[in-house]
Amino acid sequence: MMILAMDLGKFNTVCCLYDTVNRKYSFETIATKRSHVEHVLQTHRADLIVMEACGPSGWISDVCRAQGIKTIVCSTNDEAWSWKNTKGKTDRKTAEALVATIDNSHRFKSARHLSSYLGMTPKQYQSGETDRSGRISKRGPRMLRSMLLECAWASTRYNA
Repeated sequence: MMILAMDLGKFNTVCCLYDTVNRKYSFETIATKRSHVEHVLQTHRADLIVMEACGPSGWISDVCRAQGIKTIVCSTNDEAWSWKNTKGKTDRKTAEALVATIDNSHRFKSARHLSSYLGMTPKQYQSGETDRSGRISKRGPRMLRSMLLECAWASTRYNA
């Protein structure tokens, strides 16, 4: 049996094709677009599609079912998904760290002021009529800045 598991994203989807007989798997990243999803379905001929319940899961499951492929859409909030000893996504942890660091968001006049507080704004170099931006200033809480950069790197890696 061939199982195609899809980790859906707003821009990109990571597909894992698993052969239950040979116990071999392969990964492929595709754009979260109808033409790309249809191409993967036609290319790999999976017997079962498994995906998480999220924004694009509705139309993607419709595409799969239209091709006559058994499809399971899973809610990640169910108890079956809460495995012990597995690493969680960093999104929630980063959000919690950001809220704890900021404490009161109303003390910042704008997102630019918040970015400056976190050390995420570029250094400015000005001389006469020349105005250049350099690397980020790296002022503010280092741990939070590292977490934000890690999330940004991961999103560009998986959404590129």
